[in-house]
Amino acid sequence: MGRLAGISAREVQRVAEREGWTFARQRGSHLIFEKEGTRQRLVIPNKRDLVAVLRLSVDEFLARVNR
Repeated sequence: MGRLAGISAREVQRVAEREGWTFARQRGSHLIFEKEGTRQRLVIPNKRDLVAVLRLSVDEFLARVNR
């Protein structure tokens, strides 16, 4: 199993918010985030077990989850 196995959508959401993303809306089971100063959007599937990296290395992501 990879080191990101078992990461929940809520944990990814917390890291995204720490990185400056703000919740904009939800469409179905997908949480949509926006970041001020950029036109990019971040879409996080609202699933119980989620493997996602927010443009961070695995080590950076895990360090932020454990804060």
